[in-house]
Amino acid sequence: MADFQDLPIKYMEIRPPGLTRQKNAGVRAVHPSTNLIACLDDDIELEDGAMEAMLEFWQGAGADVGGASFNILGRPPATSWAQRIFLMDNRRFGIVASSGYNSPIINAKEDQRSQWLVGGATVWRKNVFREHSFNEWFLGSGLGEDLYFSYGVGKRYKLYVIANATVRHREPNGSLRNSYRSGKVQVINKVYFVRSNPELSSLKCTWTLLGILMGNLARGIAGPDPNRILRALGNAVGLGQVFTGRLPQVEVSRPTARPSAP
Repeated sequence: MADFQDLPIKYMEIRPPGLTRQKNAGVRAVHPSTNLIACLDDDIELEDGAMEAMLEFWQGAGADVGGASFNILGRPPATSWAQRIFLMDNRRFGIVASSGYNSPIINAKEDQRSQWLVGGATVWRKNVFREHSFNEWFLGSGLGEDLYFSYGVGKRYKLYVIANATVRHREPNGSLRNSYRSGKVQVINKVYFVRSNPELSSLKCTWTLLGILMGNLARGIAGPDPNRILRALGNAVGLGQVFTGRLPQVEVSRPTARPSAP
């Protein structure tokens, strides 16, 4: 805080913690005159001119635009024949397939429409939150909550990825324990997303998740990469819970927010 004395920063402690809880508390706390709300993860690094490019886009955006994502630079996605068999096709930008698979939105060469946006590198029009809020069913780090939220917003508003608003995503090294948990949560949360949108197919979703499991297992054995193997194990346990009807039922409680001095 000491490095930004000129900014009116309010720090809020949320109990119990959780990404979606914290986002909702932040939205409720913004000043009534605010028109745009940005969500930026701590592992996102803005490149020179990124914020200026984002603000320039919003200055000319129509009322039908609900959100815009920064352009994450990274390794170009590949699509193999095996991926396409399992309905994971990366040849189209920002598509949410009927299986619930969302194609990557990185390395945009021009401002592009998308059916979903990355949760930790996005600016939203405040009016969006009159009708939508972040789903607190997604606990902890909220894996997949950004797809759930942005896809719902995109049914009414246009969503864009802004080419010149470039950022880098610095991914931390995951622990073996986190790899297993992430694999399990990946499956459960994806199924929840698909079941929440009746136009999507649960059968196709299951097929795609089987492909993800097999891909993680194959890469883990070929590496060898124990993180991939444990992620595949988590995928398998998650699918087992889906098949036996043991998806978690979460009772959402309203979090308490306690402002703290900077």
